[in-house]
Amino acid sequence: MMPAFLIPLLSMSVPVFVNSGDVDDDTLSSSAATAGVQWQNDGDFAHLGDGGAGPTEWLSRGAAADYEIRFTESSGDALDVSSDALNTWLPLSSTRQVLIIQSAIGSKTWTGSYQIRLASNSAVVGSGNIQLDAERSL
Repeated sequence: MMPAFLIPLLSMSVPVFVNSGDVDDDTLSSSAATAGVQWQNDGDFAHLGDGGAGPTEWLSRGAAADYEIRFTESSGDALDVSSDALNTWLPLSSTRQVLIIQSAIGSKTWTGSYQIRLASNSAVVGSGNIQLDAERSL
């Protein structure tokens, strides 16, 4: 019988496929105006209002559960209660969002930022600014 040989596994760096950068969402409506952005747990990215700038997917390969996101506020009106917590790392195994809703005639704005990191080692792999503008007109 021939002796068994063990082949050592080499440590490899795994490429990260996170799209990041600045995102915004703007809404002008004659009814309640919603502006928001959403990082979905299937890797897609969504604008919750009329649209804006930013990627259509935040993760092009891999599992969303491997990442966490943190939102930080710079200025503006209060976020809607359905927004995720600020200044807290949240697992992207669940869909995460920040949004504002303007129900009365007038406008709201919110400015902040986000960071995405690997859950396994806390290395930040993506970041950007967020600008939300919601206006309800007559």
